[in-house]
Amino acid sequence: MTDLVVWIPGEPRGKGRPRFARMPKGVCAYKDARTESYEGLVTLAATRALASRIGTFDSRPVSVAVTAYLRKSKGRKKTDLYPTKKPDVNNVVAAILDGLTQAGVWVDDSYVAELHARKLWATPDQEPGVRVRIVGMTERA
Repeated sequence: MTDLVVWIPGEPRGKGRPRFARMPKGVCAYKDARTESYEGLVTLAATRALASRIGTFDSRPVSVAVTAYLRKSKGRKKTDLYPTKKPDVNNVVAAILDGLTQAGVWVDDSYVAELHARKLWATPDQEPGVRVRIVGMTERA
């Protein structure tokens, strides 16, 4: 399998903090509804991208490049080259990797050996979203 490109449409979301609830036998941790919904969207997009492929990245390291395109609000200055607003890029990556794991792209995100992430403004004619490129890595010589 060569590389895999996944497009996740919509405004990028960061992974939320876990929530906790008291239960009769202790405390239960769970994901908030927005994080659960966004990870489901990532899983759906990855499943569609995998449909035309044979195999996954099961047992080898991968390189992942994540580019989040955020919508620029009308009040932003034209000199702002890169977004410095929320969501944090590390939280976006966490949500993306968890969604890709749920889609079965790999067994566990511990197989990600190399990671590149950035946030950019979406152009006026472009919809916001996240582009993910996954490349299987070969052993070093």
